[in-house]
Amino acid sequence: HAMKPAAIDLAKEMLTGAGIELGDSDVLDNKTIEEKKLIDNHYYAIANKASLTKPKDLSPPADKQEEFASLFGTSWSDVLAENKVFNALDACAELGVDGNELDGIWATAKKGGKLVKFGGGFYVGELDA
Repeated sequence: HAMKPAAIDLAKEMLTGAGIELGDSDVLDNKTIEEKKLIDNHYYAIANKASLTKPKDLSPPADKQEEFASLFGTSWSDVLAENKVFNALDACAELGVDGNELDGIWATAKKGGKLVKFGGGFYVGELDA
């Protein structure tokens, strides 16, 4: 793990050895990171679709909605109306899995060609869970 003293010392040594001047440092615990949504805000474009916005509030391009219908045999509006589409955060709750487990389920969908890219960092997939 990277937060071990030996790893920190090695990183500092390598960076200063490369002529990089290091300033102050601090440690943020996972509770603070979660409460302040630091990662979500930093990676907003992806986090917006993965956890902050509900699918019903998204507007995929028309051509991508056609691709969705062709691949999945149903329309984007129908899956929204049937409450069958979730962002990643809500999918974890709906499926009773954590992020790592969802990642594995997502990888299976990707490998099986069951994803449509709606935009940059914005994918939808059919999950077998």
